Amino acid sequence: MTFRTLVLSSLIVLASCSPQAEKPVTFLIGVSQANLSEPWRISMTDEIQRQAALHPELRIIVADASDSLGKQIGDVEKFEGLGVDLLIISPLESEAITPTLTRVFHSIPVIVVNRSVDDDDYTLFIGPDNARIGQEAGRFVARTLKVTGGKVLEVLGRSGSPPTLERAEAFRQEVAHNPLIALQSPVLANWLRDGAEDLVLERLQADDPPQVIFAHNDAMAYGAWLAAEKLGLAKHITFLGVDGLPGPRGGIEMLHSGILDGTFLSPTGGKEAIEYALALLRHEGEQPKKVILGTRFISQTDSGLQKAAIVASPPTRARTVGYFAASSMGSWTLHLRDSARSALRKAGWTIVDVGKTSILPTGLQALVVEGLDQDKADRYRRESLEADAAARNLPVFLIGPQPASGDDGGWSLALGPDPFEEGRRAGRWMADQNLVRILEMVGPRDMAGTAGRSEGLVQGLSEREGYPVAYRIATDGTRVGTASALAKFLATGQTFDAVFAPSEEVVFGVLDAVRGTNLSVGRSVKLVGVGDSLEVLDALKSGAVSCLVRSPADLGGLLRNDMDQALAEPGVPRRLVTSHDVLTR
Repeated sequence: MTFRTLVLSSLIVLASCSPQAEKPVTFLIGVSQANLSEPWRISMTDEIQRQAALHPELRIIVADASDSLGKQIGDVEKFEGLGVDLLIISPLESEAITPTLTRVFHSIPVIVVNRSVDDDDYTLFIGPDNARIGQEAGRFVARTLKVTGGKVLEVLGRSGSPPTLERAEAFRQEVAHNPLIALQSPVLANWLRDGAEDLVLERLQADDPPQVIFAHNDAMAYGAWLAAEKLGLAKHITFLGVDGLPGPRGGIEMLHSGILDGTFLSPTGGKEAIEYALALLRHEGEQPKKVILGTRFISQTDSGLQKAAIVASPPTRARTVGYFAASSMGSWTLHLRDSARSALRKAGWTIVDVGKTSILPTGLQALVVEGLDQDKADRYRRESLEADAAARNLPVFLIGPQPASGDDGGWSLALGPDPFEEGRRAGRWMADQNLVRILEMVGPRDMAGTAGRSEGLVQGLSEREGYPVAYRIATDGTRVGTASALAKFLATGQTFDAVFAPSEEVVFGVLDAVRGTNLSVGRSVKLVGVGDSLEVLDALKSGAVSCLVRSPADLGGLLRNDMDQALAEPGVPRRLVTSHDVLTR
């Protein structure tokens, strides 16, 4: 398979061709890159082109913005004129590009890669877990200098860019745990090797040399090494980078040659962008809102392997998966469970229920875990099984509310909603409606998602300068328990004009409690809920629910597809964060 390449008004048009009979081009995709000077972005574009070449029905147009915001906006407008079916964009500046993407989003799907934008007007975001990269780098440095201590120099990317800010903040938080480490004033090299070489050379000539240099990409780490080599200091400094790219002067080659001591893998997301683009264009069911690609550390000793911690499963006719079901029996949980188990069975998996003991049976190829902890007992059983899976090198697929940032639990996939974002979207809507006396129904403290939704609600209200939560009522999370708790509160005579119900059970418990009272839910009192069942959607249509933050539970297809991919081609852990669209009547 080859590419036909044309250059038209700075747009590179790539049409996949096959030596066999060509399929007609069905979809035209525009790809807008902030620049094609950074190695990581070049690698992303190459990955997009290679993956697109596997699909003859695609035509890809790539535009290089050359680090110019005006040109990137102009490139997107050219794509609109060409009638592209979907836009893939890696923004130069998040805030400034947002109005343009908002306009495009209302016409075609928009996939944002690497650098997020300031609003939710996009179809899908794909990017590395930058906070995790910084965290792992900080932990490595803290361990390396645990006994001796020493100075550490950080080489940053672009000023104000989300990857730079997120990596730097997490890195410094972890390094701060070792009081023997002194952080030198960082240098800003804009992701470029030459800039890093010049700035680090100047710093090394002026200050005492550091024991460790952590650069936010491998190219800058190489520039730092070149500077140290000129002064005869390279052998006395540990050099860490980020990206782990293959090819000439990529991170893997520099590990082989001894230039780098380690790098933290940062997938470009190019392959994923094309695969999800096809799924969106083909309307292949529920797709995630965010795909967050994890990281792993690669050292000189394992740089030749380029394998994940979990090895690929050999082809086998018998595919058996362990399935841990949480004790929750809520409608959302049951829908998720049915979707997951049905999709696995249709894909030929034999399901073995586990969880009554902390030891997994033999013969499993994977473990699926419902991260829907109802209480501490659920969490203990789940964590015991996850630990046993890790000891056996089994991939773990977590479904349910996303775990907290920085908590990967050893899973290969975390698939489900972000409770914080669900609460945040609800809070922003209530603030926009100028609701004054807000009542929050709070789920059990140890239930998965409770804390995140509550924190997100506060954040969303604050972002839109809304009124703070006036009342909070603790519930057991069930319909009956919610109705009872709210009935007791109503008896006190307190008034309110909005209720936040963080689950479907709580939504219907609230409706049960106010039935027969003089409260007019949907009119004088706005009920804001979270869910996706037909019943709660009917309540939205009828006006009983004023606003619903959608939390899809039909995730079996996404689970099945990701399991097949992860077992065939192991890689870094990933989070698939599902939709949190705000629905109103």
